[in-house]
Amino acid sequence: MRLFSQIDRELHVRLPISLLFDAPTVRDLARMVRKGVSPSVIVPIRPYGRLAPLFLIQSYLLYYAILEIVEMDRPVYGVRELGDEWETMSVEDQASWFAQEILAVCPDGPLFLAGWCAAGSLTVEIAHQLRDAGRDVGLVALFDAERPGFTLPGGLIPWASRQSQRVRFHLNRFRAISWKERIFYILDAFVRNWDRVVGICHTVYSRILLWRQERLKISLSAASVDNAYAGVSAIKENSVRPYPGKLTLFRAADVPNFSEIDATLGWAAIAQGGVKVDFVPGDHVSMFMKPYSLSLATRLQQELRESETDNIKI
Repeated sequence: MRLFSQIDRELHVRLPISLLFDAPTVRDLARMVRKGVSPSVIVPIRPYGRLAPLFLIQSYLLYYAILEIVEMDRPVYGVRELGDEWETMSVEDQASWFAQEILAVCPDGPLFLAGWCAAGSLTVEIAHQLRDAGRDVGLVALFDAERPGFTLPGGLIPWASRQSQRVRFHLNRFRAISWKERIFYILDAFVRNWDRVVGICHTVYSRILLWRQERLKISLSAASVDNAYAGVSAIKENSVRPYPGKLTLFRAADVPNFSEIDATLGWAAIAQGGVKVDFVPGDHVSMFMKPYSLSLATRLQQELRESETDNIKI
């Protein structure tokens, strides 16, 4: 991460972390930067095997972990965005581009897709477009991903219940660890929630800019207004097309799971084939690490085998 940040600062070249799969050494990376080579959006994580391929949509942090979670004989590819232009594209436009790239790599046979966290909606839309293109899409696995627009029940009582459950959960964990571990626990919680804090601040700032522009008639630069509208529009872009198949949602068990919320995290509203929810050991990140990843590997491989069997029957 530090190397890529320094390249951005010194050379003004933004590179995706997943480029390490194309250029695993400093020499290879320097050659790509010097020649201005643009890599494919398809990352060959493990481009061999006799089983149907699994495409991991974005989710860069899982590229190495996924190799130990799926079978050795299953090809695994990553799908990444490249360049700043992706930030201005809609989810459907991105999915259309990615679907074409996937079809170019694997023109025949069934396909499996997986996405982690915020990549969930893009994963489902790519699966939708692949099906529209006439391809067999088997397992669509989502790891700890909420459907865009999914919200927790409102009101003071549900909110108070969630806070109570959250406090009890963290207190029980806090009491069971040493003082040294408690320090790391607090630091880890701060890091995990930092992006959420930044996102909230960005949303508030964008709304204030628009309010000043619309209500107070204060003149703002075109760039400021455009950025504000883009930020608020991204938040409002909560619509996900109904998916004409089944989704499988793997949820982390070692987190505060509120009893009053939808177990499918909103996906049941669009998955016409239903949603299978499977709680696995670990939290949002550790579920992909040993020893927790062993359980996820067993369950994911079972779902992949069952999906392959279903495609053979069809």
